[in-house]
Amino acid sequence: MLIDGLKEDNEVVGDGECAEEVHYEAVEKGTRTWKEHLQHLGTVLGLSQQHKLKAKDSEYSWGQQRVDYLGHIISKDGLEADPKKIKCMVEWSLPKTIKELYSFLGLIDYYHWFVVNYAKVVAPLMALLWKGAFTWTDKATEASEALKKAMILALVLALADFTSLFTIECGASGVSVGVVLIKESRPMAYMSKALFEYSQLLSIYEREMLAIIHAITNWRPYLIGRCSRFAILP
Repeated sequence: MLIDGLKEDNEVVGDGECAEEVHYEAVEKGTRTWKEHLQHLGTVLGLSQQHKLKAKDSEYSWGQQRVDYLGHIISKDGLEADPKKIKCMVEWSLPKTIKELYSFLGLIDYYHWFVVNYAKVVAPLMALLWKGAFTWTDKATEASEALKKAMILALVLALADFTSLFTIECGASGVSVGVVLIKESRPMAYMSKALFEYSQLLSIYEREMLAIIHAITNWRPYLIGRCSRFAILP
């Protein structure tokens, strides 16, 4: 459930588990059942009325099975990239200038957690950003097409459930490390990182440890908390 357009400069909170947050431009609240949805909706609208907040009919929705939010589709099935954005990526012509390449990479990078081994796939394009290095090559074309294909085939990622065990799978190659965050056999996010030259000289065990550190550092809100549990798989 998503309500947009509730304007308020101050935070609004309820009591206990029913606490809601109203911040500047939006209220967001997701629920698992229709009964729970109605309860939370009553809390939100009650607080909105209490604090004299107003909602424009054109800027809110509730009781939705699917919500379009910040370039993503959120549903009971999970998180997926907005098909309109994927269509935009696929139809993007090959960059002819470094500015056009920055624009393409900016769009693709926003969805990097949908792409397996993103750092390794995008490396030929990133190399073109170096000063004086923009010369389009066959490798750059292959990387561009591979990224577009990866987004077309992107999975619907699982949503977080802090009552479940999170699992991290790690891997390392000679030039990058990659990790995937998993909930009940379903991926929640992919992440990868290119290795500097001195890191490429490390042993495979040390590179896999870098992958673990990278995962825990970036996914700390999911992995370290009051109810969180996680396991690490090689």
